[in-house]
Amino acid sequence: MHAGFPWPQGWSPAPPAEQHGQCVYLPNSNVKGEVLDSWFGVDAATCCAKCAADPACTASGYCGDPAGCNNGYGGIAPPNSCGTKFLKTTNGTISEATLDFWHRGTESTTGYTVPFLSGYVMGRVACTDLQPQDGFICAQQAEWGKCSEAWITSGGFCRKSCGRC
Repeated sequence: MHAGFPWPQGWSPAPPAEQHGQCVYLPNSNVKGEVLDSWFGVDAATCCAKCAADPACTASGYCGDPAGCNNGYGGIAPPNSCGTKFLKTTNGTISEATLDFWHRGTESTTGYTVPFLSGYVMGRVACTDLQPQDGFICAQQAEWGKCSEAWITSGGFCRKSCGRC
């Protein structure tokens, strides 16, 4: 185990996390999660800033390799691309220990090293209700069946009340 993450057999750990401002970067890691938005022609700091600006964002995945990044499953992410992601996680503050990853580190038999730089916003709370500004609280929105409406989901509103975390 390394930093609270159980390494699959045949995998060696990724480098340790690095904090830069409000962002914590996890080198050689591909965090799981539903992609909320994609950005192209950006750097790692912009990727994290995009996540920080989106209340629904749990983590981000950045590809800085000029050749693109192989996700380990045959897909290639373009160079300088960013995916902001939502991962349903436990209550509490988001940390390396609360995230889930597709892969991290280097696989010993193939030599495949995860090319992505995952990141998360320091101090972000994993499961909260961001109240909408329409005068009705999240408990009411959930009671009225509004949880799947686009304005609720795209705005990152009512995640806890609507069971999205």
